[in-house]
Amino acid sequence: ALLRAQRTLNAVPGVQGVALDAWNQTQRVTFDGKAVTTRDLLIALQKEGLEARSVLVGSEAVAKDLNEKALVFVQNSNYQEAEKVLSAAIEVAEHGLEKGNPFRATLLTNLASVRVKQERFADAQALYRQALDVLQATLGAKHPNYLTTEESYRSVVTKNRAGEVPTVETVPQP
Repeated sequence: ALLRAQRTLNAVPGVQGVALDAWNQTQRVTFDGKAVTTRDLLIALQKEGLEARSVLVGSEAVAKDLNEKALVFVQNSNYQEAEKVLSAAIEVAEHGLEKGNPFRATLLTNLASVRVKQERFADAQALYRQALDVLQATLGAKHPNYLTTEESYRSVVTKNRAGEVPTVETVPQP
């Protein structure tokens, strides 16, 4: 049944790989979340008369692992790869972590810092704002993580404004 399920899942467009763990009677499916959903995978299995006992879309351990990989890319100044990996970690966190988990803010903050390195200040500003919302709801506005993120947010707001093209509203009046 596991081999049949593996063949079935590999045939689903968007699936990038299926790793079989016969010892634990489980399979790990790597897939492009934009091309296929977990629901699509379950339907494919059901069509073959197979049943999935559980579907783990994401977990904190997976998100943390991806975060660590992204940090290596950042250390090597490979911001494009870091951005891809952090985006995947955020997607895992959105599906697998509760909204009140402060690690979500860590991922958002790390992606924001990558966007700052890429000089994409408006994107970074939005990510820092999301992180602040999570931190305020989970840890409070006086927590050191909140204060550090707020400082980063204020810095990027300043950088974002400095890069703006002046308009009638932003040109100082004599």
